[in-house]
Amino acid sequence: MSKILPTAIGAVIVAGAAITGMAWYTGTQVEPLLRQQVSETNQQIQASLAGQPVSAKVELTRFERHLFSSTAHFVNTIQAPDFNGGQPLQIEATAQIEHGPLPWSRVRVFKWLPVMAAMDYQLVPGGEFSQLLSLPEGQAPITVYSVFGYGRTLDTEFHAVPFRWQSGQGVLSFTGLEGTGKGTIDGKKNEVDARIASFTYTSTDPDAPVNIELKNVKLHTGGIKGESGFYLGNTSMETERMSVGSGGESVLEVTALAANGSLEELEGKLKGFVDYRFGSATAAGEAVGSGQMRWVFDKLDIQASRDLARFYQEVVAPQAAEATQEHRPLHLQLTAEQQAAWQASLQRLLQGKPHVELQPLGLKTASGESHLSLALDFTAPANPNAPAPEVFQNSLSLLDARLSLAKGTLRDLAMLKGRLEGQTDAAILAQNGDAAATMVATLATLQGLAKAEGDAVVSTLRYENGSVDFNGQKMTPQEFAGFLMAAFGQR
Repeated sequence: MSKILPTAIGAVIVAGAAITGMAWYTGTQVEPLLRQQVSETNQQIQASLAGQPVSAKVELTRFERHLFSSTAHFVNTIQAPDFNGGQPLQIEATAQIEHGPLPWSRVRVFKWLPVMAAMDYQLVPGGEFSQLLSLPEGQAPITVYSVFGYGRTLDTEFHAVPFRWQSGQGVLSFTGLEGTGKGTIDGKKNEVDARIASFTYTSTDPDAPVNIELKNVKLHTGGIKGESGFYLGNTSMETERMSVGSGGESVLEVTALAANGSLEELEGKLKGFVDYRFGSATAAGEAVGSGQMRWVFDKLDIQASRDLARFYQEVVAPQAAEATQEHRPLHLQLTAEQQAAWQASLQRLLQGKPHVELQPLGLKTASGESHLSLALDFTAPANPNAPAPEVFQNSLSLLDARLSLAKGTLRDLAMLKGRLEGQTDAAILAQNGDAAATMVATLATLQGLAKAEGDAVVSTLRYENGSVDFNGQKMTPQEFAGFLMAAFGQR
């Protein structure tokens, strides 16, 4: 027994020395790691805000290193024309960093896996930012707890407190946000989940009194950064209820609203989909139905997609924002260089023969379900400098569309219109609904715009190799255009 005690004491001393040495070494690695993180964050911010009248940056202003812990001080600066009177807003933040391999904040909750560091990041309470958001004195607006692994992994928990922000246009209320993130320090792999209990915006414009509310919002995004520079993976948003009102009355309410998207790279091309759905919708308290819309795209040239995305961000978006602020239509003003760059990127995109599908756009009401499906194949035109109609026709190698309108859907929508206009007699509503559905179906079939198929009117259109097939009738594009003009009373 006398020999065991010195051995145990020696083991404890050795382990303590090893942990102390590793903590010291970790402390020397944390500061360059944080500076790298700040640099990469600023690059991402600059790229995402390119062409926008908004600027933001993060600065690591001071770093205090100790043996088992360190403290980092940051300044975040935001400037936008419609925010804080157009003046730069500086938000201070501090990070208390525990050195690995066994940070106390993890040990006390029985997490014994060695890590490089654990960081508790908080925006400093008080100041202009807290005043703008009407936060209680001493409450940090945002807190982030991050764990840096030796394998350059990064696990994060983040929280944003409830706030209320009032501007000249309206009042924004937010019940707070909670979320988690997993990924790598270099940002090449990332997965984030976040939850918001309630989000409300109320306009203070007396001429347009609008209020928007979202309940129980869930956000998810996860994937890896591909060779294209785009994040590949899945993104989703779910909202239990969204309501839009005016003057204290409900205008539109949607439940089980969901949006999902996916993106992947395949042989130098991008492929993916975006899907939108809602479980039910009501207008002024009257039931409308449920709906869905799904877009699928394939064979998008990566370089062309990246160039067009940058062109939109740097050229189109700023002009669109300016037009919106001035309440005027958007008329793009392009230099000769911008015009040439846009045409070159578009030509490259079309050379990849991209494919786009709408599968489907659907609306389901109480007594019917209607759908619109569409498939488009594109190719590069032989002469991209030809007149616009000719270029479009030569760029479209395939169009295949099908519209199916259920008479029950038409009947339900006509009855909904009657109820919204104040009609309450059920018999009259049903009679008017039947009459409207019959009239639409009859006119569409008489004019050759659709065919009757059971309890629906169906219209099909296929364009391929310069020929149009409309509801089984073959014609040229010019004949088809003349047919539509005649059907709708135009010459």
